[in-house]
Amino acid sequence: METKLDKNIIAILRAFQDTQKPIGGTVIARKIQSFGINLSPRTVRYYLALTDKAGFTKNLGNKRGRVITPSGKKEVSNAFVMNKIGRVASKIDALSYKMKFSLSQLSGNIVLNISTIKLKDLENALKYIKLAFQKELGMGKYVAFGKPDSLLGDFPIPTGEIAIGTVCSVTINGIFLKAGIPVFSRFGGLLEIRNGQPVRFTEIIEYSGSTLDPLEIFIKGNMTSVYQAASSGNGLIGVSFREIPAVAIPEANKLKKKLMKIGLGGILLIGKPGQALLDIPVSEGRAAMIVVGGLNPIAACEENGIETHNLAMKTLFEFKTLFPFDQLKKYAF
Repeated sequence: METKLDKNIIAILRAFQDTQKPIGGTVIARKIQSFGINLSPRTVRYYLALTDKAGFTKNLGNKRGRVITPSGKKEVSNAFVMNKIGRVASKIDALSYKMKFSLSQLSGNIVLNISTIKLKDLENALKYIKLAFQKELGMGKYVAFGKPDSLLGDFPIPTGEIAIGTVCSVTINGIFLKAGIPVFSRFGGLLEIRNGQPVRFTEIIEYSGSTLDPLEIFIKGNMTSVYQAASSGNGLIGVSFREIPAVAIPEANKLKKKLMKIGLGGILLIGKPGQALLDIPVSEGRAAMIVVGGLNPIAACEENGIETHNLAMKTLFEFKTLFPFDQLKKYAF
């Protein structure tokens, strides 16, 4: 929506978003002032006649006002998709900053992904999840579990489904930040594994240009082959490509060893100063870092016909309440 007329219409439709009651031209004129648009009530009513005709609003009568229709809500959502670009990158930065995890005490909150699976598929799903973790294709070894009609953190689990929480790779950002190492998250991608070794990227989605988490997209697009990578050593897994200051490489390698020791391993590779890693160039003065995607074990389920619903970077979660993946069966049954 580029024209002034279209921008005014979208502003008017936005005025309906925070109210459940019918509203009229005078109220709308006042509301859209906060969007930087000044229209008289009379002009607003002119635009409302257009939105009625387009099916975006419904006139309930002169004394009652108008309400927005489902088509109107969809129009607002689509029109402002450009405003959502970069939301993933912003969320990564915000969660990294908010994370309060102590590496020495192994306490505090980490970033958790939440996935739901139908209860009837649970026993079958656990086989694929366990294999992916065993082959170190997940973010460390810890998970959380929630039963139907309960809460996992603040997430309500639907009837007939269970929830599995996996450590999100953004947790690495938070740990590095607390250690004084800034992490610059560039993109999520599909990494080809051949004979158990990372070879090349086949797909990438820049965080700064996306409204959705890349690994969620790859999973639902049936683009991963985590199960094959785990079972045969050859496949495509979800990873994140990040950069750190080149001067921080020695400290980053120390942190990598510490994280592996406590069961939060997930850093696949740390590159050399200013040098490309797996053919991906890095900025001068920085080094590349490739981190395993936390949702990979869930991707293995989806690849085998088990429907999942995934929410990457869903919440901050107390680390001490997590448990090793090999205890999942005990918690589930």
